[in-house]
Amino acid sequence: MGDLDAEMQNPNESEGDHDIAISFSKPVAAEVARKGGVFIPLKTTLETRAREKIGKVYVTSVPAKLANSVLNLVRKLVPDDGGIDFQHLRRFAKFKDLPPHVRELVADASASSDLFLIAGAITAIPFTDLLHELTSILKEAYMVEVDVPLLAPTSQEQATSWTAKYWPTVYKKSNPFGPHPSIVERAEEEMRGEVEGYMELAERVAREGYEGNKGEKVGVVVVERKERKGRVVAVAGDARWDGWRKGGRGSGNVVAHAVMRAIGMVAGGLKAREEVGVNAPGQEGEDLKGSIERKRKRDAVDVKANGLPSVVQKHGPKHSDAGVGDEDKTSQTSESLKSSPSPTEKPVGPSKIDSGTKPKVDAIADIFKDEALLPIEKEHFDPSGNENGYLCHELEIYCTHEPCVMCSMAIVHSRFGRVVFKRRMGETGGLCADGELGHGLFWRKELNWTLLGWQWLHDVGEQEPEANSHLHA
Repeated sequence: MGDLDAEMQNPNESEGDHDIAISFSKPVAAEVARKGGVFIPLKTTLETRAREKIGKVYVTSVPAKLANSVLNLVRKLVPDDGGIDFQHLRRFAKFKDLPPHVRELVADASASSDLFLIAGAITAIPFTDLLHELTSILKEAYMVEVDVPLLAPTSQEQATSWTAKYWPTVYKKSNPFGPHPSIVERAEEEMRGEVEGYMELAERVAREGYEGNKGEKVGVVVVERKERKGRVVAVAGDARWDGWRKGGRGSGNVVAHAVMRAIGMVAGGLKAREEVGVNAPGQEGEDLKGSIERKRKRDAVDVKANGLPSVVQKHGPKHSDAGVGDEDKTSQTSESLKSSPSPTEKPVGPSKIDSGTKPKVDAIADIFKDEALLPIEKEHFDPSGNENGYLCHELEIYCTHEPCVMCSMAIVHSRFGRVVFKRRMGETGGLCADGELGHGLFWRKELNWTLLGWQWLHDVGEQEPEANSHLHA
């Protein structure tokens, strides 16, 4: 009777621990408040879409002593349930556990039967064929058609609702539309004691960058976690207005958003790490950092024979005609660059202009702003780079605001493992699936990478000061 015993558990019970700290059906109300703040797991695009996909199944009355025989017959007639997964549904249910409308359908058979069995989807076998086969075991086979949810619930609350609405449903602490709840919980426990500090650091760099007229009040912190302990590897504020005229049309330097700068810092450290040789004798710890820092300084002043700094050769000219339809133009000297007018005044602000008209050579190279500019950025930058081997692989990024679509895709492509932000940006953010844009880029199966994502609030019900809804963070 093993199969029957397994099917006859209380329909409102889930397997394992019943104290569920995470729910995917409500963003805040179902969260469990913890001292020091709360993580709100981001919903995936699949979670936000209509998930009550309903299908019709046959339900037949079964005496308890014949339950296993009838179930074995059904499995023989409809192998693998016709490709439909019924694991989230109670295969057998007692009359008292059925929702009211189903009780009405099977009321005539309730007196002679102890149980009711889901005998398969109506698309898997014709009604008459199934009824004929059931009569070989049951003296009087009684069957009705019932609506059931075809997809598994993502929370106990949803399972309870479906039990009352359709058929006894089980929540097995799984999430078929996103990351498994146990993975999310473990990640939260690892970050919980540190997230407050990282968010405060992100706010600080955002504030210093804004007050220094570098950019908008947006900041990020990149963290590498080893043996459950995090360490900061990069801190970046927004620098979109550094060298750009603010107040006119346009959004400033889009590649100098805080997220883009932080990724550039990590990439630069990783490149330098590879160049100095991570496995060289004596190149560990502070020695490695020192070697990388010395190399970065040499690169900054190293001038090649053609008169261009090496950093310019790496990025290529951005504000001249070099490289447009003529590869030979990339070898022009710094003198020819100085004598060429900028094609646009907007990208080159007063700080980058000599005598009001001529751009300096570094104006071509520093559009990406992937060097530490602020004292706080220099203080926390770890030039040894990410030790996981691929750009930002499995690193964590903490943001004052939900990143814009461009930065969200950069986070995905850079292989971050976790992203946490403080302020939702409904009109411009790229991570939330339940915002106005609805992209949900942190977990899209059609992309080649997924990561975990949260909004962080100090307390349940906390209201963050509203940010500019049109800001692309």
